[in-house]
Amino acid sequence: AGGGGGGGRGEVRRGGEGGEVAVRDSGPGIAPGLLSLVFEPCFSTEAGGTGLGLPIARRIVEGRGGTLVARNLETGGLEVVLRLPGP
Repeated sequence: AGGGGGGGRGEVRRGGEGGEVAVRDSGPGIAPGLLSLVFEPCFSTEAGGTGLGLPIARRIVEGRGGTLVARNLETGGLEVVLRLPGP
């Protein structure tokens, strides 16, 4: 979903009653006008991409009471954050 860019980095954080996993890449990010579409089925910025990964992931996460959000970073790249509630 990152539009084809560079390396990636992940971070796991625990806070309050749950936790989160943030994954970032160092690519160009997603054009602002397209960012709201990354969780729509069949939308992809990758050549040959199916556009199914993020929509399926979001459905699974929300089914467990969590959230999955994407945003462009000010320094460049895309960040996708998965938040799950605690037990």
